[in-house]
Amino acid sequence: MAIAWDMVLKMGIIFALVIPTLYFLIWGANKIRHKKLPPSETLGEMFDKAFALIKKAIKWVFKIE
Repeated sequence: MAIAWDMVLKMGIIFALVIPTLYFLIWGANKIRHKKLPPSETLGEMFDKAFALIKKAIKWVFKIE
């Protein structure tokens, strides 16, 4: 049985991008909970930025137009 190494590589790249993004979101939620973040940066804006980054990464990895 052959292993699709290109797929393994693509999934590795996606996981390498998703895990730090999740860490960033958890860190940001903690900052907001402890009120150490400027009021202009809301949790919703942080989620929007993070998911836009994940979407861009997935499109780049899989060459989706």
